[in-house]
Amino acid sequence: MDKHINQRKREFIHWLLANYDHPQPSVNFFLEYLMTQPNYIERIHFTDNVASMAGGIVISYEDSDHSFVYYKTEETSCSDPELAFHDVRLSQLTQQGDYYLQIDIPNSHLMLYQFDIYEENTQYLKAQLAMFSLHYQNELDTLSLRGKAYYLKDEIDRALENSEFDRVQNLQSELEILEGGHSD
Repeated sequence: MDKHINQRKREFIHWLLANYDHPQPSVNFFLEYLMTQPNYIERIHFTDNVASMAGGIVISYEDSDHSFVYYKTEETSCSDPELAFHDVRLSQLTQQGDYYLQIDIPNSHLMLYQFDIYEENTQYLKAQLAMFSLHYQNELDTLSLRGKAYYLKDEIDRALENSEFDRVQNLQSELEILEGGHSD
């Protein structure tokens, strides 16, 4: 791990504490602890879109209703900074787990870039890509089914014109199966 990035993370936290006062004092203690402990800061990643991400922590100076949210797992979240503090300390002892901090302040991305500590949230990007891939695959499947149905209807028309009634019956059966048993 680049020692310089860890120093920049500490400098950012120091700047944050000097310029913003969090409504929950335990959040400030948590950040001070991260800043002063030499081995903890390397497990901290400043990013965005951490909602529902295991190890995600949202610290907001803008939203008083959700000023702190810790996502212990993808399914479990809480608003208790003490639990996050405990888990970060415990993970250091076991050498497991990274934590992803989303800091909500005005121009947060600008500040994270200025301190050169912003890290792209690859888990979020992978989830978004998977969601878009599934959506577009479903759209392609729908278009493919529509195209096949159009083709079968066209073939049925041709078979009727040529008095190929056995072929019409086969094509109609195929069309009914394609449309889930519902004929238009």
